[in-house]
Amino acid sequence: MSAKALERIASYYGKILAGMREDQIGDVRPVEERNQIDEWNRTEAEIPSGCVHELFEEQVRKRPKLRR
Repeated sequence: MSAKALERIASYYGKILAGMREDQIGDVRPVEERNQIDEWNRTEAEIPSGCVHELFEEQVRKRPKLRR
């Protein structure tokens, strides 16, 4: 390869590395990045209904008393 071709290739790699440095995830494409973020944020959980003190009292009734 010629020196000019090697310089051009080195320039491409430099641009790729600069882009990766700006992007915390690296070389992930925008669609893949969005999908990954959506997956990380998928935190659905069943939330019991009722007031906190009622939920607490319910748990107390379900658990045996501690003996000292």
